[in-house]
Amino acid sequence: MKLWVTLSILGLAGVFSLLLSPQLFEAIPKEVMNEFSPKYIPFLVLINPIVLTLIFTLVGVKTYHSGGYELNIIEPLIKFEKPKDASIYALLKNGIFFGIISGLVVLLFQFMMSPMLPNELMNGREPHLITKIIYGGFTEELIARFGVMSLLTWLLIKWRHSKSDVTYWMAIIISALLFALGHLPFASEITNGLSFEITIYILIGNLLPGIIFGLLYWKNGLESAMLAHMVFHLITLI
Repeated sequence: MKLWVTLSILGLAGVFSLLLSPQLFEAIPKEVMNEFSPKYIPFLVLINPIVLTLIFTLVGVKTYHSGGYELNIIEPLIKFEKPKDASIYALLKNGIFFGIISGLVVLLFQFMMSPMLPNELMNGREPHLITKIIYGGFTEELIARFGVMSLLTWLLIKWRHSKSDVTYWMAIIISALLFALGHLPFASEITNGLSFEITIYILIGNLLPGIIFGLLYWKNGLESAMLAHMVFHLITLI
């Protein structure tokens, strides 16, 4: 319970940081805008991510140990224990390094795809810096990696009766693909429909870092994936 509450607070901090980015709510369909007062729209939009955060954080708490995953910093802290120095070093080294790598890879892919993409997508509604860092680093990692990937790993271990590398790679790729698919509805709203090029851009542009973050969760713990996700957004913004 203590772990679930702690992680939920981190995830919900990311959710409520969306309020710093009112431009994101401009993609709301007109039918909804006509039904509700504008001042209520942001809070209605927060309902889904709040529910997803609470559910998948709980799912993660129930399944991450079975999958062999670790929380090398958060778990010791809530037990009032000192994290191991080696864990802190690995977190910083791998989180920063792979955050930079994932950011550069996506920027290169974006540069290659940009001539084929509409201005609405390339110069559209950018979230606030704090929103990108906290929502991406905390909320999305708790949902996609800690929740979905842990659950998939647990199910795959039961199905395959194996904790082989193949099991973990399957969980990494499937969770990263679901993470990428989750970005399509918003892209569709701001571009008035998904073309083939937009779909490829959104899927690959989110699949690649998702795989890297999943690999970090597997090898170095959740906090390493969180840090890499934050650094990824800093690199792409810079």
